[in-house]
Amino acid sequence: MADKTPDGYFADQCIISLKRKGATGSTIITTDVSNFEESGGTTDVEQKVYYGGAYLTIKKPQESYEVSFDVKLNNADWAKIFSDSYATLGSTTYVLSGGINEAYKIKLEWLGANTSTPTGSTLGSDFGAGYKIIYYNAYGVEFTKSGPAEEELQASLKFKMTPADVNGYGQRYEVECTDFASTTGSQLYYAIESGSSVGLVTGSGDILFGY
Repeated sequence: MADKTPDGYFADQCIISLKRKGATGSTIITTDVSNFEESGGTTDVEQKVYYGGAYLTIKKPQESYEVSFDVKLNNADWAKIFSDSYATLGSTTYVLSGGINEAYKIKLEWLGANTSTPTGSTLGSDFGAGYKIIYYNAYGVEFTKSGPAEEELQASLKFKMTPADVNGYGQRYEVECTDFASTTGSQLYYAIESGSSVGLVTGSGDILFGY
């Protein structure tokens, strides 16, 4: 098995998608995004000193993750992330504040040069390498807009999610396949997210979290 990981993954090799929990499909937002950033998720410990040179180490809970995007603002779709109080009639769509803030699945997937996404019968074919980050149950928490005089109307979106759900299942997935020609490896690359008939993963992310 060869390692076909490229020297680096770049923006033109990335596909970015959002999926509202319970929706039938994802929305591709790739060409609307100018910047992506992940922060948070840090862990820390506190050390208390006692007489006799003794220490007590206290492990603190892991912080929530924050995921933010800078996007161009040319429709009302972004506002729907922060409120489900919206409707469309003919050519007009409106979004009202005060609605329910639904959970989202966010996925960023980088595929190496000359790489196509292997699915179905093409699993195990020689497609190169891939890398993806998936955030489950991410909630939109901040929506800021700006309109510099010399530029287009822009917005920044921020999502927040806990490292694990109430049952202790991790909600951030980071998955790499160094060679899609490896049938087992390429199957696992997809099964860990959306399940597979091969049954390599029990309780894949989409099934586990209801996406």
